[in-house]
Amino acid sequence: MSNDEKRPRNWTRIARNTSAGMVASIAGYASYWHQVHVTLLAGERTELAHVIPFSVDGVLVVASVSMVDARREGRKPSWQTKLGFATGIVASVGANVMSAQPTALGRIVAAWPAIALLLVVEMLSSKGKLVEIANTITALGFTADDAQAPNLPQAPVSPGPVGAATTSRGGRPSIPAAKGPQGRMVHAETGDPLKERTERRKRNGQ
Repeated sequence: MSNDEKRPRNWTRIARNTSAGMVASIAGYASYWHQVHVTLLAGERTELAHVIPFSVDGVLVVASVSMVDARREGRKPSWQTKLGFATGIVASVGANVMSAQPTALGRIVAAWPAIALLLVVEMLSSKGKLVEIANTITALGFTADDAQAPNLPQAPVSPGPVGAATTSRGGRPSIPAAKGPQGRMVHAETGDPLKERTERRKRNGQ
């Protein structure tokens, strides 16, 4: 069994893409014939009237795909892409309205397919951007707790120089002391008896 057969189907994505394809097909079909009608009214030849609408719908298709891809990759669509999409929508809506019945209801119904396509493209591009960001955060293993309290490594502590003398309170050098015979405090290395004041400090733990 191949990996594609093992992978479960994403019914949400299938339903979304199918619905978007239906909206785009209806918008393209209605826009095509409305543009043919307007082109004939403008005095163009019949063969040109059936070809010119492909230029408008082609700009819409390219701009729509570019916008969705850009936002799924975490980029903002370029101004050329936005301009092309806006130009295609304006041309499509304009042709739909001009070829519609001269009533408010007729113009609204004629303009709706192009407006629906605009809304679908905006929803797909916005959703793609959010999903891409969420997948990136999840793939990197970050959570909300990590964002609020980052786990920063502690700075290493450099050890002191070898052979450095330790100091007692007051900045005085500490003398290694030990208890000698008769309970007197003596130097731990030489065995010499300590002075009375130093001995008293050692006994008091200073």
